[in-house]
Amino acid sequence: MDEILDISNLTVEFDTDEGVVHAVNDVTLRIGSGEVVGLVGESGCGKSVTAMSIPRLVPSPPGRTLSGSIRFLGRELVGLPATELQRIRGAQIGVIFQEPMTALSPLHLVRDQLAETLRLHHRHLPRADEDALIQAWMERVGIADPRRALRAYPFELSGGMRQRVMIAMAMLLEPQLLIADEPTTALDVTIQAQILDLLSQVAAGNGRRRALLLITHDLGVIWEMCTRVVVMYGSRVMEEAPVKTLFSSPAHPYTQGLIDSSPSLQKDPRDLKSIPGSVPSLLSPPPGCPFAPRCPRATRRCHEELPGMREVAPNHRVACFLDM
Repeated sequence: MDEILDISNLTVEFDTDEGVVHAVNDVTLRIGSGEVVGLVGESGCGKSVTAMSIPRLVPSPPGRTLSGSIRFLGRELVGLPATELQRIRGAQIGVIFQEPMTALSPLHLVRDQLAETLRLHHRHLPRADEDALIQAWMERVGIADPRRALRAYPFELSGGMRQRVMIAMAMLLEPQLLIADEPTTALDVTIQAQILDLLSQVAAGNGRRRALLLITHDLGVIWEMCTRVVVMYGSRVMEEAPVKTLFSSPAHPYTQGLIDSSPSLQKDPRDLKSIPGSVPSLLSPPPGCPFAPRCPRATRRCHEELPGMREVAPNHRVACFLDM
């Protein structure tokens, strides 16, 4: 499997009025060609900051990358000049944002915004070719009347339609890596299923294997979509495993807690369990394992020492001192 992305020991912080937020700590993540990797965890655990660090979209200031490496197709992105990053964004790395209304301009027609994405990388593309490519992708993402949608402003479209436009924009130049940050959060269940099906088709490509990084807090989406899962908590990676292994044999108490608290059609609602306590403050994280204050099996060592990642089975790694 060809490696598309290799993140090693990434650490990102933010300056705030209250102090320094330790948003991402020592995160290592790899994605190969054809993989759909899910990044899961509670809100505020560092998923989105990790994802936005890849195309270098974390605002600086207040954010800053303290250490670590992000290699995309073998090329280091940390410290890369802005002009070089501009050539990579869109053309090689596409991003689907959580809320299209904040990513799309309300002042410009949908067609003009898609065309701008093309022109950043193909300045001399004839207008006819530009229109044909845009039209083709609008049809591929399932927009029934592309011409009407292209002549509309984003606020004139439904939430599901706007998200389809975002996917078309992200895929116009057929990037090797697609990052989808909570792409279905604001949509109803029926539209969610359609968007996830569309993302599956896009990830498969037309004979061209690409990688998809899917950020979500929904374990049902992870099960349906992903080949491998990375679990984050308190700015750190807690566990990483193939999706079937993670659900059948979770090795971290936090992962087990997520699974136990996740509803499903097969689970009696009365059997759902909550994770006691609250997520740690990233302004002053605990000295040991970040999950130790909420962990029912935590020992003194868990509260005092930070566990490193260890392999418990092939392709299955966990940051925990305990044996589940």
